[in-house]
Amino acid sequence: ETVSAAAFGQRRKMMRAALKGLAKQRGLKADAWLEGLEIDPTARAETLPQAAFEAIADDFATFNAKKD
Repeated sequence: ETVSAAAFGQRRKMMRAALKGLAKQRGLKADAWLEGLEIDPTARAETLPQAAFEAIADDFATFNAKKD
């Protein structure tokens, strides 16, 4: 839910801009985080397949679990 809210929260944003805050929480630049997941940082949320969102959400959840 956190990832989809960030991705779709602002219209027509590229993923790197939309997920900048989440990437910062991980201590990463959004470009590097997305590229590490093999997702184009210049893509827009509406163009990504569900699998891309699952990869981002899983990675974010794994990071949060390690942080706690």
